[in-house]
Amino acid sequence: MANEDDLRRRFRRDFTTEPIRTRPHAQPRHNHQSDIAPKPTAPQTQSVPEPAIAKSDAAPPEELAPPVQLPYLDHITGGHPKPRPVKRKKGKLRRVVLALFVIIVLAGVGAGIAFLKPQPAPPAPPVQHFPAAIKSKMDIALYYPEDLPSGYTVNNDFKIVQGNALYYTVKAPDDAVFYVTTQATPKDFDFQTFESKLGNKSSFSTPVGGGTMGILNSNLVSSIRTDNGVWVTVNTDKLTDEDQLKTISQAFEQSQ
Repeated sequence: MANEDDLRRRFRRDFTTEPIRTRPHAQPRHNHQSDIAPKPTAPQTQSVPEPAIAKSDAAPPEELAPPVQLPYLDHITGGHPKPRPVKRKKGKLRRVVLALFVIIVLAGVGAGIAFLKPQPAPPAPPVQHFPAAIKSKMDIALYYPEDLPSGYTVNNDFKIVQGNALYYTVKAPDDAVFYVTTQATPKDFDFQTFESKLGNKSSFSTPVGGGTMGILNSNLVSSIRTDNGVWVTVNTDKLTDEDQLKTISQAFEQSQ
């Protein structure tokens, strides 16, 4: 026991002669887990807190390791992201120029076809049956027998009589002459009395108005009142030419 006490005295540490050492202040700890959104985890019976990492021990952001290329994207990107295609303005301009060229060509072809296509002949001008000197002096519509059968001839012996009445003649195939008079319908003329005096009276229709024919004073007469206030009469001294008189009377049309 004496030896043990002697050894304790010899190797006993005297703290009174040593300087007092203080404990360094602990650095504030930074929990990286607070910056990261919590991940859903399965329920546990007991949660074990993760040890905090001192800020001085964490690596600065610029020294973090680069992201790892995910292997499951290699079959899509070939290991590297594909660069975006560069739009070429020259190709678009070329397509616009080509489209304009096609439009011009088609327009030229259409114009050529329209030019080479035979155009229908312009309509013939209306036939002027009466001389301009006669028409200028008449203030009523004039009527002319159109499309008479072969053998009938309208003589160009036009005359203005009694101030405002047009007179001319038509020759039939048997050389019978029919006298045509065109004038304004008289306002005070009694047509009913006039037609009652016609012997063998008969009525007929024409393109310009209704007509009546019969014998009056040894002449075969036809009377036509047109729809625009004109009275046309035709007469001949041959009483047997009723068919010819009716043929001429039904051929009247208004002249241009």
